[in-house]
Amino acid sequence: MVVSALRWRFVTLDGMDARTIPKFKGRNTGKKNPHECFSAEKKKQILLLAATNPWTDLAVHILFDLGSRVQDLADIRWYQITLVIGELHEGCARVKLNALKTTAREGVLTRGTVQLLKERREELHEEWASDSRIMGVSNPNYLRQRIVKFFAKGGIKIHTHSFRKTVITELYRETKDIKAVADYIGHASTKTTQGYIEN
Repeated sequence: MVVSALRWRFVTLDGMDARTIPKFKGRNTGKKNPHECFSAEKKKQILLLAATNPWTDLAVHILFDLGSRVQDLADIRWYQITLVIGELHEGCARVKLNALKTTAREGVLTRGTVQLLKERREELHEEWASDSRIMGVSNPNYLRQRIVKFFAKGGIKIHTHSFRKTVITELYRETKDIKAVADYIGHASTKTTQGYIEN
């Protein structure tokens, strides 16, 4: 995970700092997130199995890079991805995710994910359009089921929200900065982020 990605700020679609607008009042109960945080060994198994299928490989890499929800993954369109040259590491990309209808957050895709995106774009040939979805799926439930079933066939039981929990936990362990992690992941409250962190 690119730790320097945490310097991207949480912004509204018109570029205003999100800290200056009223926060979304979600159903934050302060309870621990019940999903699994993948161990290093399980993460390795997931990446190895995903590598056998280009579509799943891309989905998994994006989920591990961004810590996004499957809804966000289903909504990412090609025009939302911007290559970053020199700002972080050459070959990385920045992507803007719509966390809520009025706000967005930016995340960083690593070199490996950018390479998979290039391969996906070449695979699509004439079907590619800048406003089309990168995963080719608009229904997040279908996307979630497709990912879960793929891993179940390979003998690995997962829940797609576990990717988010794993990323949040790893970022916090690396930075010890709960506010930066909350901003990167798109949480309005650090209490929500705290509920994801595995001890």
